[in-house]
Amino acid sequence: MARKVRQGKSSIQNANYLDPDIFTWQFHEPANEILGGNLHGFIFEQKYQRKQDRLPVEQLAGELDRFFQVIP
Repeated sequence: MARKVRQGKSSIQNANYLDPDIFTWQFHEPANEILGGNLHGFIFEQKYQRKQDRLPVEQLAGELDRFFQVIP
């Protein structure tokens, strides 16, 4: 859930940020295969963003809405 990731001494845009296909393929499906009926939910954590790097609240909410509407 990080918009930017560290690469060496700097940060770069995370190409996989809020990608529902990658979330489903790399996390949701394997978790379901391992835990099956014992899996009752997921907790998502948003990485801290410095004030100058933050998106407007409406934009962030829209991005999260689109992501959560698409994932299983």
